[in-house]
Amino acid sequence: MHRSQCRSSATRWPTRGLLGKHAIKQVDRLLSNQGIVVWDMFAAWVTQIVGQRKAIVVAMDWTDFDADDQTTLALNLASNHGRATPLLWLTVLKDELKDSRNDFEDLCLARLAESLPDGIDGSKPSLNLPPAVEVKQESPPECTRGITDRPR
Repeated sequence: MHRSQCRSSATRWPTRGLLGKHAIKQVDRLLSNQGIVVWDMFAAWVTQIVGQRKAIVVAMDWTDFDADDQTTLALNLASNHGRATPLLWLTVLKDELKDSRNDFEDLCLARLAESLPDGIDGSKPSLNLPPAVEVKQESPPECTRGITDRPR
């Protein structure tokens, strides 16, 4: 989730009776916490969201944030009621995206494949990743700016 989206969401959260600006402060502190590496937490998150399902449909979506020159790739669990639940995401600077879009998609698909519980239809061996996509790096490349969903 993009930081500005979190801030706007924080103003609507009922956070123990705090005013909007205090809720925003709490979200900012959470997002800037160096000890929280969202990329590392995806395995537990994906397992929790997928639950007992035996088959899943995943939608891949790129969203641009023109104001700060960033774009986010999200892999979402599609449901039968028309909503999608984020499984994992990766935010990159648009300059990093040039000629690397497929690499970022492959990285996220590989992370999803290794995070899915055993027995999911379409998971690990049958995800149809190209042979070159082996999980050689444990996290996405570093970024020059502070982007909250990438390891530091």
